[in-house]
Amino acid sequence: MTVRDCRETLREKLQSENPSVAIQEFVIRLRDSGKNQQFVEDLLQSEMDECRALKNEEAWDAMADAMDFVVGWCPPSKKLF
Repeated sequence: MTVRDCRETLREKLQSENPSVAIQEFVIRLRDSGKNQQFVEDLLQSEMDECRALKNEEAWDAMADAMDFVVGWCPPSKKLF
């Protein structure tokens, strides 16, 4: 899956009923397919920057929720990497 594909999928996940959960599930899929933590962090950060520029707070929050689980700002049992 290319970066472009990942970005498109993230944008699709933002349209789901529960974007935070959908994005976290996608991050797990990326991890399980062999993408490393740095790849996922860079992907999420890029999308968060775009959400901020577009003043889309809801989308930014969903990305930030997923980022917390990627970088470990969560209970150890919830950390994804």
